[in-house]
Amino acid sequence: MGLILYKEDALAIDANPAIIVLEDTDPAPSGYSAFVDIEDIDRYCFGLSSYDYKVVRDCIKKIVTDTGWGNLSTTEQQIAARHNIGTGAQILAAVPNDLTRDANSEAYLANMRGAKISAVRPYRSIKLEARAWSRCKHIEVEPVPAFFVTVPEFIYNLITISNPNAGAGELGGNLLIIYENAGILGFAGGDKSLGILDFIESTVGTRFEFEGLTTHPLLSGIVPSGYSNVSDFATDLGKIIKLGI
Repeated sequence: MGLILYKEDALAIDANPAIIVLEDTDPAPSGYSAFVDIEDIDRYCFGLSSYDYKVVRDCIKKIVTDTGWGNLSTTEQQIAARHNIGTGAQILAAVPNDLTRDANSEAYLANMRGAKISAVRPYRSIKLEARAWSRCKHIEVEPVPAFFVTVPEFIYNLITISNPNAGAGELGGNLLIIYENAGILGFAGGDKSLGILDFIESTVGTRFEFEGLTTHPLLSGIVPSGYSNVSDFATDLGKIIKLGI
């Protein structure tokens, strides 16, 4: 099931026709035709006040799914990739420039969360998460035999504490969200509780000493795009979360 955008036939697309969004199981409305051009949707539909960002993005995603990535033009692939549509390998091929991919990933997450640049913790969190996706989505790990996940998904699982040890200063929940809500960086940041920085820096004496970003057996050997090794990647993530750079 997906969503389809329709435009009013009586008006040209650049004349701001009425736009209708329906599920693909609904009958097409009389007097309207479905958008089939990803470039038109990208150009005209994201600014609509009637629909949020995800609704319009989902309509692009349906066209991509129905058409098939390999049948899209280079421009269509680039648009899809900008809105985080496609596999990690597809997005990397469509947007090979690391900094452009970083910016696209940040914009996508900011749109999905409604975060503002002036809101320090949420925006630093977005920058960190965006960097993980933009540089590592194309890399998969195998946590159990024959089960593969992308590196960002695997990291999200590691930093979500479901069995906290209060005696070790651990809090239950996702450490990135805890940082956003409470500003807790972790022992490595001078706090009294485990935090996201402890994962990034694999803080000695914590659960991440041997299962952190640079020490976990499945992560220590990865090479994020644009970096020589995972240690350099961790250094940059630390700068983002501590300094906003």
